[in-house]
Amino acid sequence: MSEYLCFRCGPHRLLLDIRHVIELGDSPSAATDAQVGRRLWRERSLPLVNLCAFLGAPRPVRAQQVVLGDAQGGHGIIDVDAVEGLRELAPGAFTGLVAVSPALETLIDGVAFDADSGDCLLRLRHPFAWNAALAAEEVAS
Repeated sequence: MSEYLCFRCGPHRLLLDIRHVIELGDSPSAATDAQVGRRLWRERSLPLVNLCAFLGAPRPVRAQQVVLGDAQGGHGIIDVDAVEGLRELAPGAFTGLVAVSPALETLIDGVAFDADSGDCLLRLRHPFAWNAALAAEEVAS
């Protein structure tokens, strides 16, 4: 079994392997971001993706941020609607994606069915595709 952070972005429920989560917290207002696509975190400028906007959902009044890290020491931030908690899922619970947009396919590597809610849980790829997500946000702006 693997443990995942479960969160919402608009109508979407997503999963992120908890081993890659560095910190959770409230997202500062957009006005405090030093530049588009970056956010200051612990005196470092990190790549920032508003995952809600990427998925076509409006930015919530009060968003949350998830700081991610990878084995090579890279960090980045994703803004989400709300963190729901932790979920344990077996690797066999996931299936591959069928007929999704190329942009979404760069971020998501599997989907699992949540029998309790009837929702599909989308699993974020690791490492996170910062460049693809940032490029898609620029096109959408």
